Parts: sequence; structure tokens; C-alpha cells
Amino acid sequence: MVSAPHNLEPKKMELKIFHEDEDLIVLYKPKGLSMHPGASKNPEATLVHGLLFHSKKLSTKSGEFRAGIVHRLDKDTEGIVVVAKNNEVHDALSKQFSERSIDRAYWALVYGKFPAKLQIDAPIGRHPKDRKKMAVVQGDRGKPSSTQAKLIQYFSENYSLVECKLMSGRTHQIRVHLSHKGYPLLGDPVYSRARKMKWSDAKEDAFRNLKGQALCAFRLGFIHPVTKEKLKFEVEYPKWMKIFLKD
Repeated sequence: MVSAPHNLEPKKMELKIFHEDEDLIVLYKPKGLSMHPGASKNPEATLVHGLLFHSKKLSTKSGEFRAGIVHRLDKDTEGIVVVAKNNEVHDALSKQFSERSIDRAYWALVYGKFPAKLQIDAPIGRHPKDRKKMAVVQGDRGKPSSTQAKLIQYFSENYSLVECKLMSGRTHQIRVHLSHKGYPLLGDPVYSRARKMKWSDAKEDAFRNLKGQALCAFRLGFIHPVTKEKLKFEVEYPKWMKIFLKD
């Protein structure tokens, strides 16, 4: 059981929950919502605030400001996450992540004509000149990182829908790897520059309202640490993404 830190107040929040039992919660994190509070004293509500209101049981392995958080999505990346209700389950899920037995798949919209398949093995670490960014770096400054990506559809306006599978879990991994290969994500404020696109007004409006990178964690599969059941969760394309998928 976890109590809210003295300056972390539980906040009522509508959580889109796919599965919940005594040990874990699987839910959908929307765009614009941070997973947990940062080091700054930003008063914004995060997923942890909502979890503290929803459940009296959350793991404490990641610290008081990250109650229940086993893995993370960027603030402006939406998708499926799993939350641990106790430390034993947290450890077991973390082990599955570290052993790469978790099935994690993402949809990404990228500039350019993506190849049919692309295996990206490139170490990721802090950017040598901008500490707020990550980058592909050489030597011992980077950690081994691997992403498998394949083309789902190419669009005549010169962008592609790509499916990515993470074989490691580095900060900003998909964004860094795809940008490194010359296929930055649409809307990415850090690793991409907006390009003049000759597309429909509907797509232009969707792009202007995108609020961050065009990335969605649409599939998550793992073994339940207690029941040993194989669990797999998938979602449909988000509404904003469907607009870009029209010819």
C-alpha cells in the first residue's frame, strides 16, 4: 500500500483501463499527460496523481513520485502502459522488460519513403551538446539500443506509416533512431523540423493540432507475474492518426 507523498495530492482523473486485478493495471495514457512528476515544481497533474486517487495499492520501487510506474511513455506519446500494484509484481515486470520478453509495438508517422524493413542497432546516450536531448553516440557514452521497424503504408505526400518494435528501452528511442536514419517523426518538436507538405486541409489541420510527435504505443503483451497468463492488449488508430491515413 502506498500513501501520497506530502506534496503529491491524488487527483480524480478519467482513466481508460483495459484490465485491473489485485496485482496490476493496464491502461491507456493519452497525449499531453506526463507519466509522473519531474524534478521541477510543476503543478501539472500526471498519471501518478490519477493512479493515487484510483488505487490504494501501488508499488514503491521507482520512488514516491513514480508510484506504480514500471515503464514510461513520453508526455506527448500516447498508448498502452502497465502499472504495478506491489513491489513483487513490479520486479517481475521489470525483469520481463529487461529480458526483452515484453511485446511492445508502436505506430509512427515519419517523413519520407520508409524502406520495407529496417533494423536499427545504434547506441543511445545524452546528446554531447544538448543535455535535454538524446542522440546516437559512439563508445561508452551510449547504451546498446535496438529497434525493428517496417513499412505499413507510404503516402503520396511523401510520408510513411511505420510499425516499430522495441528490443531495448532507451529514452526517446524510436524518435532518436528513426531521425538518425533520416526518417524523423511528424510533429516531433525535438528531433524533427516541420516541412512544407502538399496535403489536404484536413491533414494540415490535424498536423497543426498534433501537439507532439506522431507516435502511439498500440500493443503491449506480457506474462502476468502471478497468474502466468499471457496477456495482450491492442488499440485502434487514434482519431488524429486516422486523418493522416486517408489517401
